Amino acid sequence: MSAHTVFDFYIFIRYSSQLERGAFRNKPAEYIVFMTFGCVNFLLWAYVLGLQFIHNSISTMMLYLWARKNPNNVVNFFDVFHFRSCFLPYFMLILIVLGGFDPTMDVLGSLAGHLYFYLEEIVPHIPETQDYRLLKAPASLKSFCDKIGIHNF
Repeated sequence: MSAHTVFDFYIFIRYSSQLERGAFRNKPAEYIVFMTFGCVNFLLWAYVLGLQFIHNSISTMMLYLWARKNPNNVVNFFDVFHFRSCFLPYFMLILIVLGGFDPTMDVLGSLAGHLYFYLEEIVPHIPETQDYRLLKAPASLKSFCDKIGIHNF
């Protein structure tokens, strides 16, 4: 239980809840697809790279997507650093490297968050792929969420 692990739990709870209340509000099926997309990516990369622990990646993925969805929020880091939230994932990566921790998991989390953002926000706006969503939540998952009463978090 290192300081990095404790901080990852904090990042996961904070930015996951902000994504649930913001970008994924009233879209629980989309949130499930986002989490599944990230977890599948992490499992594939863990297999390919021979990694045993991938817990840091999920919090970094949450942080990256939140930063991309809210790029102009001002972040106050320990009341010392003030900057726009679009720089937060890079700032955190620098802190991880300066702290002597392995940045591999955090880089993989940022890559998964970036890939999700690209597929959901950029690809549907390209003229050749207009309105095409690769990661759209299936109708069966949406109806299941409606059936069990998950409408907002």
